[in-house]
Amino acid sequence: MKIHHLDCGTMCPLGGKHFPWLVPELMVCHCLLIETAQGLTLVDTGFGTQDVEHPEKLGLSSHLFGWRRKLGGTAFYQIQNLGFTGEDVRHIVVTHLDLDHAGGLSDFPHAQVHVLKTEWQASISRKGLQGKQRYRPSQFTHQPRWVFHELSNGENWQGFQCVRDIPGLPPEVLLVPLPGHSMGHMGIAVQVGNKWLLHAGDSYYDRMELYDPKQLPLGLKYLRYTIHANRRIAWENQNRLHQLIEGSKDIDVFCSHDPSELTAFSKRSDDL
Repeated sequence: MKIHHLDCGTMCPLGGKHFPWLVPELMVCHCLLIETAQGLTLVDTGFGTQDVEHPEKLGLSSHLFGWRRKLGGTAFYQIQNLGFTGEDVRHIVVTHLDLDHAGGLSDFPHAQVHVLKTEWQASISRKGLQGKQRYRPSQFTHQPRWVFHELSNGENWQGFQCVRDIPGLPPEVLLVPLPGHSMGHMGIAVQVGNKWLLHAGDSYYDRMELYDPKQLPLGLKYLRYTIHANRRIAWENQNRLHQLIEGSKDIDVFCSHDPSELTAFSKRSDDL
């Protein structure tokens, strides 16, 4: 396997350029492209080409987060620049279905989309104002080829429960339930040689959140208290991730939106 680290949604939150103590100056949508013998697998998609062409369908949040709308920044175009086609993407594994993670699904209509069933149900019900903002029906009108996974089975892995492999993918790729941000939120672990990568999605926004949340910009502190579907569970998983980072040199953990993590991984090559 070979792993590419992609930014599929550079964002400059409103006010971050002049008031970095208030909101981050830069955020990213850190996605993975995994080359396997079974074809390509995407972990999250970021924003898609339809989002670029019809940003009015995304609601207020994409404007507040200052997404830079560029076709060349979408997973579809970045994959082409690597010498592949959209049809080469056979599987997509989404950490969750928020608009900045699932916007590119329609660019790969033939791919199987792996998601926890609880997350899909939340995207359909769109309960409350938060649910209506985070899940955008326009991103799913192409009727994705959903493959649902349950929370009720699986094995223990590094202190996390109900971890399982993905049918159709190599056993080196695992689903790791990480509920809290949404109740169907999950991470994706990928074994690379003797080490593991763990894409933790939106379990945290900035690595500092795992160490000293008081040092976060005010905007991230606000999100920390308001954006999670279940704050207690989200913070419990943050503690587990912190312990995992500190206790194991064989597992590299990263989230979706911290640009410093993306920069660090982009400078290295993950091959198996």
